[in-house]
This record gives sequence, structure tokens and C-alpha cells, in this order.
Amino acid sequence: MEVYYDSLPFFIDILNKLKEKENIDYEIRFFYDYQKDYLVKKSLIKVIENYNILKNTLDPKSGEIRLRFPCPKCGLTEKHLWKTQITGLTDDAINMSSYCPIHGEYSIRIAKDSNDKFDMNVPLRYLVKILYLLELNKTNNMLNVIVDGGDWSGMWPLRVYMEPLLKLGYTDVPSIIYTPTILDWSGSKLSKRMYVGNQAYREYYKEGLPFGVRKMQNSEEIPLKWKQSLWTIFTNLC
Repeated sequence: MEVYYDSLPFFIDILNKLKEKENIDYEIRFFYDYQKDYLVKKSLIKVIENYNILKNTLDPKSGEIRLRFPCPKCGLTEKHLWKTQITGLTDDAINMSSYCPIHGEYSIRIAKDSNDKFDMNVPLRYLVKILYLLELNKTNNMLNVIVDGGDWSGMWPLRVYMEPLLKLGYTDVPSIIYTPTILDWSGSKLSKRMYVGNQAYREYYKEGLPFGVRKMQNSEEIPLKWKQSLWTIFTNLC
């Protein structure tokens, strides 16, 4: 949490600069607020209702749908679901139980009127988000667009949400824009995990650049460079 609070002001600074330059407003919505939305829970329930159909797609190795939740006393979460199980499922609620080695058994009810925290691994979280946005589009007659990095394209969307959507009988698909991938000095994708975990970009600290981005390029210049070299759309912003 400390890293999160330390990092947030830098993201806000970038967003404010883009807002000032492009006159596009923004709103930050945190994950805990997002998961309180009933349509999010409705989408999650739909996935759990089709557990046996989707489990091997979302987790080919173990055949599990990794929905978990923290101990209400210490926050410890069982990542691998050894003692976490779904104890009940209805059209509007999921009941679960788990075990904390410090505080013993605990339970949760994910429902329209509940605010208990829960967690999903990346494939499940992404599929739920897609289902949520499709439902939001239909309910409010609107168009939501996801903006993802180019490293999320390719086989990832085909496996993680296109195949599940087909299995669930959906014919609608989400609107997604894949942006160029930002590379570091070595040619690899600029990695948050590498940055936070082992200070792989510690040399940038010496230059006073907390996230290893040497400059924010003029947003009008970037598309011109794409036009000159189309391959850069799929590689980086340089």
C-alpha cells in the first residue's frame, strides 16, 4: 500500500498535463469502488454459474476460477484456493468460505447489498470487466472503450475473453484500443514489477525520473512518427 500511495501523485500529474493539453477530463475509480457496482457482481455471478464451462479456459493448468477474499482481521488472502471454496450460489449472491492460519475460518457473501472485499486473478478480472462493460453498454445505451497496452493483444484476448464469450453465447465484443508498448533502455517492456520488485531501473532515480520515462512526448508528434514508420505502432513510443 505504501508503494501505491507514493506512486499515485506521479500518475495524477501525467493525467493533469494531458487534460490541460487535450482538454479531456478524467475520473479515477479505485478497484474497491468498482467491485461494489452491482453489474460487476452480476457479471461475476454469471461466470461462477458457468464454472465448469469456463474453468479450463481461465486456468488451463489447475482448472480453477480464482475468486478469493481476504481475512477480515489481518487481510491475508489464500492465493491458491487450497482452503477457499464456494459454499452457495444463487441468482444474486455468492457465498464463500476460507481459512486464515492466524484467525481461523471466515466467510463472505458477494451480493448486491454487500460491500465485502473480494479479489480475482488477472484472467477472471479481465473477463468480468468485459462482461460488465457489455452489460453497461446495453443497459445505458452507451459505448465503453478499453485502452490496453500492446502487450495485451494477440493470443491473450482470444484465450481470456473471446473464447469465454463464445462459450457463454455472446455475439457482442468489447471495443478495445491497443496502444504502443513503452520499452526500457534494454528493449524490453517497461515493467512495473521489475521496477518495484528489484529496482531494475534504479539508474533513472539518479536523473530524478521516478518511472523511467525520460520525457512526455508531444502528443501530436507521436502519430506523425507512426505514419513514417508503421511498425512503431506495435513496438514503442519512440
